[in-house]
Amino acid sequence: MACHDILHGLVAKQNEAARLAGEGRAVDDRIAQLQAANPVDQAQIDKLKAQRADISKRLGTLLTEIAEVQQDFKDCIARHL
Repeated sequence: MACHDILHGLVAKQNEAARLAGEGRAVDDRIAQLQAANPVDQAQIDKLKAQRADISKRLGTLLTEIAEVQQDFKDCIARHL
């Protein structure tokens, strides 16, 4: 695979990570709003916490993949120097 193809894949993964991070912040904000409400909708809070845990898991996986692609890119550049 050409280095520029690896770089494009890396950028795509980084963009997805940024999108997921934003999604996680939005869920966190919604949880805070629900916790401040009277009455507290615990069922909705629990649902959002489960959603947030899923986002965190996907983000962790994606960050691991980004690290791997970064190394692939570095290796590719080193081969072409």
